[in-house]
Amino acid sequence: MTPSGIVLWTMAGRQSDNANVVASYNWVRDNWGAGPGEGSSARVTGYTYAMFAAVKALRLARPNPIDTIGNFDWYNDPDRGIAHTLTSRQRADGGFNTPNYTNIDGLGTQWALLMLAGNLFAQAPRRCPTPTPSARPSTRWSPSTTASRSTSTPTSASSATSGTSMATATTTSTPPIPTPGRRTATTPRWPRCPGCTRPACG
Repeated sequence: MTPSGIVLWTMAGRQSDNANVVASYNWVRDNWGAGPGEGSSARVTGYTYAMFAAVKALRLARPNPIDTIGNFDWYNDPDRGIAHTLTSRQRADGGFNTPNYTNIDGLGTQWALLMLAGNLFAQAPRRCPTPTPSARPSTRWSPSTTASRSTSTPTSASSATSGTSMATATTTSTPPIPTPGRRTATTPRWPRCPGCTRPACG
């Protein structure tokens, strides 16, 4: 089906302005159907899984989700949009009717709930490119390479006045292990990836 093909193209890295992807979006719009009363499985709103695939394709589009195809608000349209179509098909027992299917009310109801929950289809995080060796810092923190830091134990007021000398105490301490999302003085600094906003970068 065309909506599922758009999902595969998106997973392959095609952007929403790609000519083939745009043609597919326009096909979805032109073959959307009449909404709640659509009886043809050749139309998006006449086939529940086609609706499910279309919602997934439009919400996963890159670089940004697609809210309208041309002037058509595919989710909020009062007559043919996903919200109106699905809620019109909900029965008194809470389940959703699934046109052109037989005995899949349980699965169709799950699809309907996934489509109505707008935050369930979200773009997955993209992996940042691995920094090249030449771009990495020359040293990295490790217990074996951390230099010892010397601190002097302060002299108490009573010993200072009595003239008693106190030996300088030398202690070795290791810096804290960085915690995720929090920068410390010893956190390695890596080049910031384009568009990356992670605290540990840059």
